[in-house]
Amino acid sequence: MNVFIFLITGIYLSVMAVIDHRLQKIPVLPGVIGILVIVLARVVDGDFWKWMPGVAVGVFLYLMSKATRGAVGEGDALVYLMTGVTLGFFGNIELLTLSLFFSAIVSVFLLVFRKVGKKKRIPFVPFTAIAYGVVMVL
Repeated sequence: MNVFIFLITGIYLSVMAVIDHRLQKIPVLPGVIGILVIVLARVVDGDFWKWMPGVAVGVFLYLMSKATRGAVGEGDALVYLMTGVTLGFFGNIELLTLSLFFSAIVSVFLLVFRKVGKKKRIPFVPFTAIAYGVVMVL
């Protein structure tokens, strides 16, 4: 069952990364459906409560979105709600940390080579998708 869950999450992240890169907006419905499918799979497996603390990262990002008036996107919070049910708390923290690391490297590169200004917003889900691939390999 875990392979199914990891695969569904990977496909979701790949599609959302493309959408986020192009539109800088994450559609809500696919995320909600994905979360429901994964929660159902976790319930069937009988280990639902083991994975639920992982959603804390998504909840934290949602609260940050509200506190920063959208500097952190609500779509990013939705993505981390889904990855939280997939990876659990510590796996989701690892995913967020790697995503932030990758986005920081790219941001510094873009700033140093003057490809963007300080106020430029960059999509975050592509970095999350890359980090998810790394987490799955490790």
